[in-house]
Amino acid sequence: MELIHHGTTVTRRAWTRYVAAAAAKEDISIVRVPGAFEIPSQARTLAQSGKYDAIVTLGCLIRGETTHYEHISTEVTRGIGQSAQENRRAAHLRRTNL
Repeated sequence: MELIHHGTTVTRRAWTRYVAAAAAKEDISIVRVPGAFEIPSQARTLAQSGKYDAIVTLGCLIRGETTHYEHISTEVTRGIGQSAQENRRAAHLRRTNL
C-alpha cells in the first residue's frame, strides 16, 4: 500500500482532516478499489488484518436513469455494516447523492 497525497478532492480533504486532527501521516494508508461494490470486501480484509485501528470508507455513486444506483448503494451499505459487526469495529457511512 502507498500513501497518496493526491487524488480526488474527497480523498484529499479526508486525508487533510485526519492529519489536522493529529493523525500521523505515516499512520494513514489509502487503498483504492475498482468500484464502490468492492469497498465492503476490501474494508473487511483490512479490518481482519489487525493492522488498523480504524477503517474509513469513501465512495461515490452517480444516480442515473436506471435502478443500478439503488442496488449498488444498498449492497455497499449492507456490506460495510456487516463487516463492522463481524470485526467489532464501528462503521461510519455518509451518503451524498449526485
